[in-house]
Amino acid sequence: MLLQIVRRTTKFCWDILPNAVLSTWVFLRLGKLIHKAHIKWQGRAVLNYTRFLRNVPQLELLRDLALKVPTGDTWRVISVGCSTGAELYSLLWYLRSARSDLQISALGIDIADAVIAKARSRTYFREDVDDL
Repeated sequence: MLLQIVRRTTKFCWDILPNAVLSTWVFLRLGKLIHKAHIKWQGRAVLNYTRFLRNVPQLELLRDLALKVPTGDTWRVISVGCSTGAELYSLLWYLRSARSDLQISALGIDIADAVIAKARSRTYFREDVDDL
């Protein structure tokens, strides 16, 4: 109950107060306390799953950066903790759709053998989420 009150009050403040107020030491300290409580009470789990086009704003930013690269250049991309590779494949699709002339080499790494095998297979199905 107390956590819900804090959450609602914080959201209200975040939505209504100007940045000049939100960046004061009081709100910065409150943010640190909320983050600390979240880490303490949030359950932890390792999920060996990601999905295609999960972070579109990030993909758009990287695409915009690629549009500034001179014609014929080469880009190297690395995804640390790539899981099944869906995000890396999404990035490659975004970049190659925007810049077909750009040479792109990509490397995905992860510590879980099962997800690396899935990424290497380049075969994805809806029911894959339950298998990993």
